[in-house]
Amino acid sequence: MTVWRRHISLILFFLVTVTVAADSVMQEQLLARHRGGSFPQTAEFSRIEDPLRPTHESVRVVYQAMRDFYGTSWFDQYVHSEEVPALNRLHGRLLASVLPATFTVGEASIYPDYTLVPILVKQAEMVSQRWNLILSEEERGVWKIVTLVFP
Repeated sequence: MTVWRRHISLILFFLVTVTVAADSVMQEQLLARHRGGSFPQTAEFSRIEDPLRPTHESVRVVYQAMRDFYGTSWFDQYVHSEEVPALNRLHGRLLASVLPATFTVGEASIYPDYTLVPILVKQAEMVSQRWNLILSEEERGVWKIVTLVFP
């Protein structure tokens, strides 16, 4: 009986290893086959951002921040160090209630000193709310959230 268990466990281990390897290869192949084009336009945004190929580094930060769990580490990782107290005081409860969020990111508006990234956040009962996240470069190449605005 123990011999069969060993064989079964070896087969299961092999299947898991092959599945994990195939998943990473599949993602690389899908990215390599990207032939251009863009995500569709919507009533809320001029165009939806592609999460795999964002138009600006700040958009990548927004995708990561909105998928992460709310907490002190969230502020450390995604919010500009000088703006942590203000953002926590103004929007802490809201962020705690929605993060990690279901959301759509619109095309970023890039300005010399900051980037405005519009997002549509789906909240309870599938009600959507439009947010504008404003990000600035804290250090060279490191984009952080400065504030959250409701248009």
